[in-house]
Amino acid sequence: MPSSDRQRAKLEGETKRRENDRLARRGTKDSGVPGPAVRAERKGPDVPGPRTVPELLAAATAAGPSDPFLLWGEESWTTFAEFELAARRFAGALQSRGITTGDRVAILMHNRPEFLTAAYGSMLTGALFVSINTALTASEATYIAGHSGARVLVSEPRHLALVEKISACSEPELVVLAPPNDRQPAGGAIRWADFLADPLDPAARGEDLAVIQYTSGTTASPKGVLLTQESLVHAFRMRARHLRYDATETMLVTGPLFHLNAQSVVTARHARRDRQAQPVHDEG
Repeated sequence: MPSSDRQRAKLEGETKRRENDRLARRGTKDSGVPGPAVRAERKGPDVPGPRTVPELLAAATAAGPSDPFLLWGEESWTTFAEFELAARRFAGALQSRGITTGDRVAILMHNRPEFLTAAYGSMLTGALFVSINTALTASEATYIAGHSGARVLVSEPRHLALVEKISACSEPELVVLAPPNDRQPAGGAIRWADFLADPLDPAARGEDLAVIQYTSGTTASPKGVLLTQESLVHAFRMRARHLRYDATETMLVTGPLFHLNAQSVVTARHARRDRQAQPVHDEG
């Protein structure tokens, strides 16, 4: 048999074997092998462990409350307990101002701890957080804030001009500015320190929507992708398992936190009870 024929036969045999294995796992009539239905492997509420991102954070905090969660800048460590408390205080502030399950919180920030605090705090209340790319034009950012129906816009002083343009068009009810802001912000914006309130216990459920992640809008207006709490937890667990994260590693987050990939690097590590995430400090 010519070499090309042998290679073709080998490839066809391997393809057939993989197909038989797939059918066997599914337990279809064609395989002749009994097996569970595909959905039996994903039982939702019956799967042990956290079903929401806040529950995932709480479990990691309980495992090591004084362990480092985040390194920001040169020597600024934040422990798991400190970060969870900050997120719960942000959630309490949202709830005290009428923000609840299903509401939208837009975040327009470069990489900084307050981004994560606002994201986790929003999910704690059952609200959805909406990341806005900091490189977008005023019209692009305004479209996302308006299209998502954001009631709150969280940002920082470096984006104040853009925040003012967004607020003029989409009219969020609250604008919160992270430090540094030594003076009282103009236009009704609230300073971060003045916004935080008493901590709130988690209110989110696994089936609640957690995130609206917008596409890049390359060929048309950006589309908002809806992700539930449970789907995020599942994705983070799979990432942690696939990349074999462990508790001895420190993850250097070089991507922008407004992108889901960078967010998942930070959060996926909770699924493996990892301890340290280190976003790149942005001086720009």
